[in-house]
Amino acid sequence: MSHVKLSLDPFNFSHARYTMTAFISEFERGVLSSLLGHKRTQVLWRINSRQACILGIREAGRRHWVVKMPGWRILEALTPEERAANTVMMNRLTVELQTRLSELGLKLPDCYRVMEINGFPVHQSSDHGEDCEQIVRRSPAELTNILHQIICGLNGVFERGEGKVGVEARLSNFALSKEGKVVYIDLFPPLIYYDGHYVVHFPNPTTKAEIEIEIERKFRPFGILRRMRCDLLAINPAWDEPFFQALNEVKNPILRDELKERFRNLPDQCVGHLSASRLEGLIRSLPSGDADTRREIAARVLPVNKVRDQTMHQVFDNTSHVGLSNKERQARQEKFLRIIRPYM
Repeated sequence: MSHVKLSLDPFNFSHARYTMTAFISEFERGVLSSLLGHKRTQVLWRINSRQACILGIREAGRRHWVVKMPGWRILEALTPEERAANTVMMNRLTVELQTRLSELGLKLPDCYRVMEINGFPVHQSSDHGEDCEQIVRRSPAELTNILHQIICGLNGVFERGEGKVGVEARLSNFALSKEGKVVYIDLFPPLIYYDGHYVVHFPNPTTKAEIEIEIERKFRPFGILRRMRCDLLAINPAWDEPFFQALNEVKNPILRDELKERFRNLPDQCVGHLSASRLEGLIRSLPSGDADTRREIAARVLPVNKVRDQTMHQVFDNTSHVGLSNKERQARQEKFLRIIRPYM
């Protein structure tokens, strides 16, 4: 990709004062200091994921913000020149994605700003409260409303996105605002087709085959909705039924019927009718990059109990194959089978 210049907000403040209910590192402290200056700030919560470090903060006892430091662990290993170029590009693509998704009618945070601080990208957005996964786990009665709103919001992407923007429709990537509106809150990594290239992950896969798989999963209607369905099955397989009902919110009748047919014919729908040996044979026959089918099968066979979430987390880890060698993929396949074999 060619590097695109972006005018970034200058921040030259220091010595912010904090009340912390969550531990933050010196790096994060420096970011907040540069971002907020002398304003009194309370750090409410902290999430450290593979893709970003995310802080929930309250500024001077009033407005709540989310501050993201995307990809900083990977960027830290680069030279200053490489880091600067990547930071500019990451921010530029995030702004472009934000513009495109807004034009397509997907509701986004009221405020979303990108900037460069100390050579790293920093994103600040308005806080819309709990994510939708937390909400439906606590209040399953909210599920129907949330699913219908998410799919309604995605119709513009399905009908006019033309495969140029992607959405990772995990429940945790949406939030429910105080006004009762579902908001898509995750703009990193920016899933976008730009300057002749697809950005599908961070860091981006290096092989055409891996990129094609991620395009199908994140840029096409079936793949986008399948990711959301997988989240639902992982929590409770019984939530497949409200998911199917929510598909009626897809506006295009031809697309709606096609989606329903494809979901009805996924391999996990027949898990209950297969012996353990036949099910293992089915799993071994899957392409190495087919993480979704493996996860869906696991979600069907694992019991709904106190350790289900922990086991599904292991399933997700051992079905993620982006950027791995064939040997590493095979090792993860065997570990995945060891996890679910007792329940087959």
